[in-house]
Parts: sequence; C-alpha cells; structure tokens
Amino acid sequence: MEFNEIINHLVLPFGGISVVLVALSTFLGNIFSERIINGELAQHKVELANLRSEHEVKMAGIKSENELKAEGMKQEYLQKIEASRNENTHNLENLKNELQKELMKYEVYSSMSKEKFQELFEKRIDVYEKLLSLKNEIDQSTNDDISSHFFMDGDPQPFANTVKQINFATRENLMLISNELALLSEKLFEESSPIFTQAKVKSTYIEQGGQIAPDELVQVSIEAENEELDKLYSTCIKSYNAWFKQLEKDVSTIRSTLDVAYDYFGSTR
Repeated sequence: MEFNEIINHLVLPFGGISVVLVALSTFLGNIFSERIINGELAQHKVELANLRSEHEVKMAGIKSENELKAEGMKQEYLQKIEASRNENTHNLENLKNELQKELMKYEVYSSMSKEKFQELFEKRIDVYEKLLSLKNEIDQSTNDDISSHFFMDGDPQPFANTVKQINFATRENLMLISNELALLSEKLFEESSPIFTQAKVKSTYIEQGGQIAPDELVQVSIEAENEELDKLYSTCIKSYNAWFKQLEKDVSTIRSTLDVAYDYFGSTR
C-alpha cells in the first residue's frame, strides 16, 4: 500500500484531508497568534516598565528641583527677615539714642535756671559776633589784595596769620561754641601748631647762630621761617575750609533761634 493511500485511510474518518488541514491550520494559527500576542504583551510590559522608570526619574528630578527652589526661597525669605530684623533693631537703637539725647537735654534744661541759660546764650552770641567779624576781616583782606592770599605770590605769611587768628579766637571760647566748630578748631590747631613751632625753631636758630652778617640776618631768618610755613596750606586747608562752613551753619542756627524767640515773645505781648 502506498503512502497516499495510508494517509487517506487515516484522515478519512475525520472528514478528509481538507478538514484535517483546516483543523491543523487553525490549531497552528492559534499557537502562532498566542505566541505573537504573548510577545507583544511582553514588549508592552517592557515599554511600560521603561516609561514608568523614565517617569520616576523625571518626577525625582522635578521633586529635587522644586525642593531646591523651595530651599532657595526659604533662605531668601529668612535673609529678608534677618535684614528686616537688623534694620528694625538699628532703627530702635537710633530711636533710643535720640530719646536719650532728648532726656539729657531735658535734664540739662531742668537743672539750669532760665537766667543762666539766657546768660550763656548771650555769651555765645558775643563769641559768634567776634568770629563773624573775623571772617569778614579775612574776606575783606582777600578782596583788597587777592594776589597776596593763599600763596598766590609765594608768601605763606597771610594764610599763616589767618590760621593764627582763628586759633586764638576759638581756643579761648571753646565752651561757648558748638561741638562741631570746637572739634574743627581743635583739629586746625593740632595740624598747624607743629608747623608754627618748627618755623619758630628754625627762625630762632638762624638768629642765634651768629654765622650770618647782621644786614642779611632778618631776611635769612624770614626765609627759614617761610620754608616751614609753606607746609601749612597743604596741611590745613581742608580743616580751614570746613571751619568756615561750620561757622556759617552755627550762625544760621543762632539766627533761626532768634527768629523763633522773636515770634514767640512778639505774640505774647
């Protein structure tokens, strides 16, 4: 018996070769379909796992970034709070100092009689009248002979004489002038005194040296003195100018006080 006949005898009970082939193809199709589906499911699971991993990484990055931003905002806020606290503390200290000054003024006013205050104020006015007169004299001398002032002709004596006048006028009235003007007066005196002393030492040394002819002694002595006084302008000019500016401020303050007093007493008459 041939092979084909054997096959026919075997498959004939099942409906023939065509039926068997259909059944077999269906069976194999189901197997292949299941494998394809399982493969795609496995691939989808891998892709889903990758997406989940990427999402977790992104979420972790966003979380870390948000935490950094939140920490930065927190630090900035704390710095602002600290700066505000420091500013408030500083303002409070200033307020306390101002209050302390006012209390001290009140204590001074309370302990000082009205007559004594009037006496001191009148003395202060007298002092500032003299200082203002000195300023006017200096201004007048400058206008009359501008070429001889501030070393314009190489002679340091005019500026030196002006500084001497200021030193003399202020040092005998330090208790009656303002604190600001007193400090500037002391500074001008401390800057100029060593120069005046050294100039006097050089002049005296020349005069007592005995090595110069009498007819030349005076001129040589003056030149030695001026050589030292030449340093006076560069050393003292800032304090000198500041002194005159403060004098003008003090005089303006006294004028304002007198204006207020005039308005007050004039309205009570």
